[in-house]
Amino acid sequence: MVNLIKNVEKGLVIQIDMLLITEGKYHIAYIPSLNITAHAKNEEEAEIRVKKAVNMFFETWAKKGSLDEKLIKLGWKKSKSHFIPTDNFNVKEFSDIFISTIYGENDSKE
Repeated sequence: MVNLIKNVEKGLVIQIDMLLITEGKYHIAYIPSLNITAHAKNEEEAEIRVKKAVNMFFETWAKKGSLDEKLIKLGWKKSKSHFIPTDNFNVKEFSDIFISTIYGENDSKE
């Protein structure tokens, strides 16, 4: 897992883990602590897409006034001044789920 998402926007600093997986011709960027995924034909585009999705996630829930509630539902822990993302993640389980989603249960990757 790579800690690559760093975003300073309107005083909000986000530093969360991003998992990068290559499956066949797809590059997948996954943020386990937010359950956000993006894919593309190259790693750089997958990163760009997932970062945009993360920005949209925080902007949307902040505007709705329920960001704290949403993060807690995702398993984040609230300390006095900030939230701590969950680290409950199984790489193999994610890979298996993603592969079956792309190829279907009975389809072959070859």
